[in-house]
Amino acid sequence: MERRKKRLSKSFRARISTDPMSVADLYSQPDDDDICEPLVRALEDSHKIVRSAAIDSLISLNDMYASTSILWMLLHGNVHARKASAEVLGTIGGNDITVINYLIKAMQDPDRFVRITTIEALVLNSMTSDECQKNAIELLLYFKKDEKKYVRIAASKALRMIETMLGVWIEPVTEDPQDTIKPP
Repeated sequence: MERRKKRLSKSFRARISTDPMSVADLYSQPDDDDICEPLVRALEDSHKIVRSAAIDSLISLNDMYASTSILWMLLHGNVHARKASAEVLGTIGGNDITVINYLIKAMQDPDRFVRITTIEALVLNSMTSDECQKNAIELLLYFKKDEKKYVRIAASKALRMIETMLGVWIEPVTEDPQDTIKPP
């Protein structure tokens, strides 16, 4: 644990970039039952490279057993962990209704980056059933009115993506003049 508080050494950064699973060594504890436990703990790390490696590793393992811990982290972890958990669940969540329900709960997160990542994950997971599609569309229409501009933009893009995937017209997706992103 001591290593986690210090700056990451160049050799450790190099090892993570070539083998994302090596991040598990940083967080492993004697009572761990499997490889996913230290990876889920790594989602809370303050270093982006460690979180990215943990995300890549969890996605490559595609272990739904780990999703129980990831679901908990989605609602109760720090900001980094909640965003990373949404990203992992967007990829490995599949058509699991429990994952979709947790993503719906996470849409109320106070952090806008978590909400944006959750929107993307929800779109990837909501195409499995008509009920899930209906819930996702209702939520996205609600989040088009979010106080944060980038959340509104993400919701509009997600609605366009759903329209394209389903081949249906949901509603006129007109751009709000406030929501146009101007280059710096």
